[in-house]
Amino acid sequence: MRKAEFEEVSFKLTPTGDMAVGLHRYLGEGSALPENQQLFMFSGTQNRATQPVFQTSGE
Repeated sequence: MRKAEFEEVSFKLTPTGDMAVGLHRYLGEGSALPENQQLFMFSGTQNRATQPVFQTSGE
């Protein structure tokens, strides 16, 4: 991740080891967020629907 200008801050596996949550800090130059675009989504297993986590509003 260093090549992409991110550094790992924290990384935790669930007790079963099949899922994890990580926190990374961007070290590169900032830029404006795109308006009215979904940036990313989390998904669990293939049987679960994905849900948006963060969306820009453009307001």
